[in-house]
Amino acid sequence: MGTDEKPSGLSLPSETETGHGRDDLICIVVGLIIGHSLSDPDIDYILQLAHKTASPQHPIYMIAADFTKADERELLEKYNIVLVQYSNSDGGHAQLRRLLMSADRFIVPRRWSKGRVEFSVRPKEEAESAAALFIYQRLRGAQKGRRISPLILSELFASAAVGTTKDELVNQASLKSFQRQDAAFSDALNEALDDLVQQGLAITVSDRYSITEKGHTQVKEFQAVRETEREQAYGQFILNLKSGYVDLTQEQERQCRQLSEDVVVASFASRGLTIANQVFAGQFAGAEELSDIFRCVSDAAADLAEENLKAAFVEAMYLFLIEPNTPQKKYLASVSQGYFLFHLLGLDPKCVRIRHEVFGKTLWVCDSSVLLPLLAVGCHNYDYAIELFRILRDAQAVLCTTSKLLQESWEHFEWAVNFMRMNGAESPEFLRAALVKGSYKQNLFLDGYIRLSAEGRVGNFADYIGLISLKEWGRVSLEEFVARHDVRVLTLSGMNGFLQEDWGELEEAKVIISEERKRIGTYRSELQVESEAEVWMLIKHIRSGKYSLPGSGKGIESVYFVSQSRVLDKVFQPGAISTWTPEALYRYISTLPGKQMDPELLQQCMLHEYYYAGISFIDRDRYLRFFGPSVDAAKASYDQEKAKYIAEVEFTHAKQLDEAFEKTPDLEKPFFIAQMGWRLAEVSRQKEEQAKQRALEAETKVKELEAEKDKVWKKREKIRDEQEAARLRNLQNPKHVRKRLKQAKKRKKKQKK
Repeated sequence: MGTDEKPSGLSLPSETETGHGRDDLICIVVGLIIGHSLSDPDIDYILQLAHKTASPQHPIYMIAADFTKADERELLEKYNIVLVQYSNSDGGHAQLRRLLMSADRFIVPRRWSKGRVEFSVRPKEEAESAAALFIYQRLRGAQKGRRISPLILSELFASAAVGTTKDELVNQASLKSFQRQDAAFSDALNEALDDLVQQGLAITVSDRYSITEKGHTQVKEFQAVRETEREQAYGQFILNLKSGYVDLTQEQERQCRQLSEDVVVASFASRGLTIANQVFAGQFAGAEELSDIFRCVSDAAADLAEENLKAAFVEAMYLFLIEPNTPQKKYLASVSQGYFLFHLLGLDPKCVRIRHEVFGKTLWVCDSSVLLPLLAVGCHNYDYAIELFRILRDAQAVLCTTSKLLQESWEHFEWAVNFMRMNGAESPEFLRAALVKGSYKQNLFLDGYIRLSAEGRVGNFADYIGLISLKEWGRVSLEEFVARHDVRVLTLSGMNGFLQEDWGELEEAKVIISEERKRIGTYRSELQVESEAEVWMLIKHIRSGKYSLPGSGKGIESVYFVSQSRVLDKVFQPGAISTWTPEALYRYISTLPGKQMDPELLQQCMLHEYYYAGISFIDRDRYLRFFGPSVDAAKASYDQEKAKYIAEVEFTHAKQLDEAFEKTPDLEKPFFIAQMGWRLAEVSRQKEEQAKQRALEAETKVKELEAEKDKVWKKREKIRDEQEAARLRNLQNPKHVRKRLKQAKKRKKKQKK
């Protein structure tokens, strides 16, 4: 369940060209076919064209509905087409529309259009203040009620020459937004000023506050850390940009850097406000209100003039967000969590709602999407999941899930087990699944196995299963696993207060959720719908007091669903919240007094969010170590395959092929060789068919000649027979005999003369 969008593994170009077929939806993009009926003659023509124009290094992508794995392999081998499947069970192509909407965020528009994200540049002072809040907490810690101190210290630093009064201080840019709650803000300001004086960071003389030398040094330290991380982060961004666009000018570098910084700051500022409003103001956030950083990147790239520069900018920003180095992770943490803290203080200056007690009185129902990275040991966000549940336990949070949510998690695991049983780790199909090729979705258990195997911690998939301790399906084994993290497993019928008539209410909720999911194209199974309906029943009746936890004396004041999906909020509580995202929960709990946020884990937290927005994550270093033998075999066989390829395929030059192979990422090289093999097989098949056709034509010609020859000979024999018959008739005719005798006598007389 746990997601409204699933990763597609789709790779799209940056510009689109559209056309229309006859009865079916047909759209051709540079390298992309969208449609669903291969019986349509227009589609057949496109496939034939794709076969002639697609090269091994540039396959054609096709989005189509309800194909089998055999169809997928045939399209790849016969036409060099990578199939991306979707289900059209509703007959309205809802999943196709959702898939295209998901892909649209990564496509650079030619121009801005209505409906696309428009971000506004944030004031520099605001960005500096937000970063200061996080860096101060990271370097010095922050006690409850004194989190506003770094902002005050920064303002005292700016007015060091003359000092400032309280009235002047509250009108500064970084503090203006906090005055919506006058009494709370005034108390927080007084506490923070007193704390700064006690620490020797500020002094007060005649109602004017000034920064001390010690305070001045501390602010400079924060600013130096901030500036160093910022320069290192964007320095790496520029290096990545130049690797994709070698002709980058100084003006283009300046423009790209400014665009990238505007995108990062504006996106995380908006997202921080949205999450803070969800957490502290109880405001529901729809998908359209959550900042989509990838769409912002694409829209920002539209401002660049050069098409190749646009592509390089998008790729460099993708690396910045998905595969950042250590300074970039620290910078992203300071911006994203800094803005969350900034907006948090605007809503709750004294942080009275940031309390450990909140967790002891709130029931958190964990979705399968939250449990999966915890179960999939070693996967890309496993460390974050471990940390999230650790700090929740430390805060004495009341955690639970349901048996049906566990079943969803088990099915994810069971798919991996069955797949590995049918396809070994050395098979091409395993490489396709691991790299999310075609219709495959990323499986966290396969990802965990590859990463741990690359580290030498497991030898084979059986070792990995043993490490997880889920050897056989059984509710007991899975419940024991989550119980080690203090997660209880609830059932609807096992709740105190459950009545038999509640089953009818459950069925009604299932119908509502099913209709909504089918409408937006996210319906996957009956289990998905039933799981969400069960969660809604728990939330509704625990809040009303009808249900209570079995065998628990704890008084539950609140209950929330921790999930990436917002379906429950949409269909049952428009305008209010029943669901917290894992990101919101992690950011919130990390603000508790004494807690520190690790930038590495925050990055994994954001990756967890991106994963359910359609992004797949490959740890290239570990994957290269794991798939090293396949990559080495591809490199070793390249020269041999190249010679065959050039000899058989027309219009192919060795230099072009070498350049394409060299530019292909190492993990993709086995596919490159395989596609060369498929093309060679296709050429061989065509030559064999042509040879058969020529042989057939020659055989037909021979038969025709033989038939003609037989016809001529029969005619000649007929003439000879007729002549012989005439001769025999003449020999029996006396007149003819006398005539021939006379003719013979005349010839003799002539000869004597």
